[in-house]
Amino acid sequence: MDAQVATMSMSWALGPAFAATGDWPRLTRALREKNFAEASLQCHLDENGNGGVHNRNIENKTMYENAAVVEARNMDRARIYFPASLVNGLNLRKAFPWGLACVFLVVGVAGTMHLMGKKLPVPTASSLTRLTRSLSAWV
Repeated sequence: MDAQVATMSMSWALGPAFAATGDWPRLTRALREKNFAEASLQCHLDENGNGGVHNRNIENKTMYENAAVVEARNMDRARIYFPASLVNGLNLRKAFPWGLACVFLVVGVAGTMHLMGKKLPVPTASSLTRLTRSLSAWV
């Protein structure tokens, strides 16, 4: 599923027929062969004059890398693992929207509980990681 999301991201940037244009032959070949490790190396969009593409490049690479791991380990192909990186482990910088959402959620719940006079256990890194992974499954 991560490969599909990354390919949709590439289609959004390049147009839905990018594979048919012949402008991305290595990426197209890698995708047709389900060689997602190679696709992760061939999905770099030109960042010149468009700095906003930098994060997209990181995210697309991560999603194709995830797809390669999913294929190699015969993991659940229907699940979206991004923003987690199956290669590098969970990286909240790469998972910025979900990582930040988790922080806000925990702080918001803690603040609400405090106002209600209730105690809330201090969240640990592992509990935040589990929450982030759960939320990423909804993406």
